[in-house]
Amino acid sequence: MKPTILFLLLVCSLAMVGCNTASASNDLTESIVAKQIETVSVQLPSFYKESVKLLQSDKEQENILVSPLSIHNALGMTANGAAGATQSEFEQYFQMEINPLNQMIGSFNQTLQEDGESELLLANSIWLETGLAKDVENDFLSSAKTYYDAQVFTADFDSKTTDDINAWVSEHTKERIPKIVDDVTGSVAVLVNALSFDAQWLVPYNEAAVADGTFTNRKGEAQTVPMMGGKESFYIEDEDATGFEKLYKDKFSFVALLPKQDMDSFLAALTPKKLENYLTQRKEETVQTSMPKFKAEYSTSLKDALSSEIPSAFDPDTADFSKIEKDAVENLFISDVLHKTMIEVDELGTKAGAATAVILERTAAEEAKIVNLDRPFVYAIVDQETRLPLFIGVLDTIQ
Repeated sequence: MKPTILFLLLVCSLAMVGCNTASASNDLTESIVAKQIETVSVQLPSFYKESVKLLQSDKEQENILVSPLSIHNALGMTANGAAGATQSEFEQYFQMEINPLNQMIGSFNQTLQEDGESELLLANSIWLETGLAKDVENDFLSSAKTYYDAQVFTADFDSKTTDDINAWVSEHTKERIPKIVDDVTGSVAVLVNALSFDAQWLVPYNEAAVADGTFTNRKGEAQTVPMMGGKESFYIEDEDATGFEKLYKDKFSFVALLPKQDMDSFLAALTPKKLENYLTQRKEETVQTSMPKFKAEYSTSLKDALSSEIPSAFDPDTADFSKIEKDAVENLFISDVLHKTMIEVDELGTKAGAATAVILERTAAEEAKIVNLDRPFVYAIVDQETRLPLFIGVLDTIQ
């Protein structure tokens, strides 16, 4: 079947402030009462699995940066629209059923945004084309509001909608991402998650601790860069890497791992369990450190990495997103998953953000047949029961 109308599930992870976008004519969730989210112990092993898979999947770029939090919010919202085998594959990917996943992510999101020294802001919005908005399932809207605190807006999905979505993203990312979509004309929905992180070190690097040093990249090329020197209290080591943990002013921290061999070998040997051990089993031991000041941006397609995990969702013939639109004539399937991230680390702390776009398309219904009687044609008067022609003729000329 030929893919036609685009269904965009767009997740932009960065700053969230508030939505003043003109085209957001009404919030379809205003009448929906959000359920109470129970505070639960957060156990999301798929964060480790996803991190390792994505770090290993990109062989082309040297600077890799992914946001499991952003991707889980994006795919979690997507999974709420899945049914049948597609839902089962999402649950296998997340290593839990959808309802517990919603509870886990909803609780996690709330905990992350509790007041503190650091700023982590997260929010979701959904944009629906007017026609789809009339048919969207209430359970899908309820899950979006309850667990992802999403507002759901209607829009015309013309060039103005494109501008409005980009303006919304720019505003809510503090202009870090001024443009996320090129053209949503013909699309039917865009779901947006916004996430930003801004934190100061518990112990910042003072001016005397910053000096030029040498950083050798993966190609073996030496670069002169500002290096920040310090002393930390948490040390990490196993047979493959050494590292340290540096604390921010509250519940967040920065972990660095230095492979004992080359980076390619380290990533090839990395497993979700090893990553979990690195992040959870550090030793309280003094360690002298140095780290470059750096900025990095990353952009990639996650389609290859995810289509092996959730194959039916990417297949036009087998994808089942009927919990978004139950009786749709045209099927929805994921055509791509795009991911963008940025980070800035300096003497004072860290700013980071990410953007994830899960793009769904519609498969076309059978094309409407067209018959224009604008040249000579045969005609007949037929008995409906016997299907016998009572009259039959050819019209060649209009008199």
